[in-house]
Amino acid sequence: TQLAVPKVVLELRDTIDEKIENLKFNIINQNYDLIPLKFNKDQILDKIYTDFKIEPNSIPEVTLGKLRNQIYWNIIFTNIFDKENRESPLINFNIKVDALTGTVLSSTKEPISTYIDNGILLDYIPNSYLLYKQSHAENNMDYEALWIYDLEKEEQNKLYSSKAKIQSAQFSPDGKWASIIEKVEDKTDLYLISIQEKIAYKINPDSYLHPKLMKWKDNKTLIFINMKNGYSNFLTYDLDKNEAKQIFKTDKNVDSFDIYGDMILFTEPRQDLTNKNIYIYDGGNKYSDGNKSIKIGEGFKISFLNDEKIIYLKNLEVENKNIFYIFDLNENKFEYKIDKNIANYMKLSKDEFIIIEQNTHNKDYTLYKFNNLEKTITPYAKINNDKLFYDSAKEKGYISTHLPYDRDEMSIIYAVDLSKSDVVNNKN
Repeated sequence: TQLAVPKVVLELRDTIDEKIENLKFNIINQNYDLIPLKFNKDQILDKIYTDFKIEPNSIPEVTLGKLRNQIYWNIIFTNIFDKENRESPLINFNIKVDALTGTVLSSTKEPISTYIDNGILLDYIPNSYLLYKQSHAENNMDYEALWIYDLEKEEQNKLYSSKAKIQSAQFSPDGKWASIIEKVEDKTDLYLISIQEKIAYKINPDSYLHPKLMKWKDNKTLIFINMKNGYSNFLTYDLDKNEAKQIFKTDKNVDSFDIYGDMILFTEPRQDLTNKNIYIYDGGNKYSDGNKSIKIGEGFKISFLNDEKIIYLKNLEVENKNIFYIFDLNENKFEYKIDKNIANYMKLSKDEFIIIEQNTHNKDYTLYKFNNLEKTITPYAKINNDKLFYDSAKEKGYISTHLPYDRDEMSIIYAVDLSKSDVVNNKN
């Protein structure tokens, strides 16, 4: 049984000199009758999880209600996994259960997602294509394949298959090429694949055998990093000239980078620390010292906002949260910060961002829309993964994840309708 004490509304007709917050009232047990409940909150939740085969990742909203002589539990789940529906794995679920008998009075499942395919998402062209990989075995051989999913036609096509491990893949900005870094034993190779022809070309020179990071500068230029003799070598590959050349070399162990024009922003890990050393290089034009990079701060998840400002997250170890910073390179100071526990962010335009906050006490996240021009941040949806690709035209998010109840640990890709995914008001 469980004792439920309802909220009390008092009407005070006489003037009271004391402060309202200092007033205390006693509930006299002669003024009400106890109502024994056969099913308390925890018992009813356990019953629902089992009977309806759902997998929550956050605390549901639970209220106790009464209609005439019937007392019931009203329970609202948002953004949870439905174990019996692979075609729409995420749902919103509302159920009312009689608190005295355990009888289900009503229940409603609202699908908020659509299954796309098995695999792991790697890249995305907004509102057009998804790029992802799959693993499979054939004749006792392990293979990995690269696939493209057309969001308009809702169809997938295999682009490339290899016995090597595909570490990363990216679309060129115009969507005509895909670049791939794949690994065989201790060696990595860099390939370009024509989307139309589906033919792969190895582009890293034989003297550079360890490409590990890459990023497209424009439709015809790919920047990649090769590790050699303890140095991180930045190289540029020109598609028209079919030529690679070194543009910068550093003794730092680079583990992430971004580019803007001829400027390079990169990080170097610090042992056992989330925050990394952040460096900038521009050939000595404005910020760096000649051919040397300079350190500008500490953080992670770096990117350029423009040629004068950068963005990154910084971990506050004592508070156990990550702050979002906009840093002014000219003024050498912070321009703006978002003081929430930020797990990830995405740039939609020069002034619009998606900010993803890790919710306290739950295994889910709140998605915000941030306007940098107006400095406004608006809660938009709840999601169960901090890594997603955002489709502004359809208000959808594309996510790949391992289903928590799947023993095969297979990753699936699905689209989430963010308009149905619980718009919140800063409430975890």
